Amino acid sequence: MTLSLLFGGSSTYRLVHDGLAVGWLVGGSLVFTGFDSLAEAERASDAGYVALLDWFGGAGDATDEERARIHVAIDENDVSEWIGPNGKALARIIRLVEDDGFLVEFTLPRDVHTVAAARAASRMFDAMHSTMHAAWPRATRVDERKIVAKG
Repeated sequence: MTLSLLFGGSSTYRLVHDGLAVGWLVGGSLVFTGFDSLAEAERASDAGYVALLDWFGGAGDATDEERARIHVAIDENDVSEWIGPNGKALARIIRLVEDDGFLVEFTLPRDVHTVAAARAASRMFDAMHSTMHAAWPRATRVDERKIVAKG
């Protein structure tokens, strides 16, 4: 699966898959969009979190079951946050009020280079896409127009 990063200006990159906008990368935030339900966002977040831990090298020999048992916390709005081995939140779900959708925001290390962030984004996207059984991404009101690269 191909995930492309398109420069959006001022350290901002749009994440695009098959012509559909699936998120963005700004500084240390990697955001994936297009989830219609909290359950979808949580399922994709689990896969993205595990891929991010693997990329960090922090997952070690832990099984998926062991990671799932220790990494999720619920905030005051009953929305999940994924906590890393260092106790800091690595991911969270954000509810979009205006269209009742959800997005997932992952936190990358401060000093990560754009190339490394792109590799992490690609690995995470593949894991999320696989766990969603190709039900994500799909065209939504936000990203139903195709993005055409200028060239």
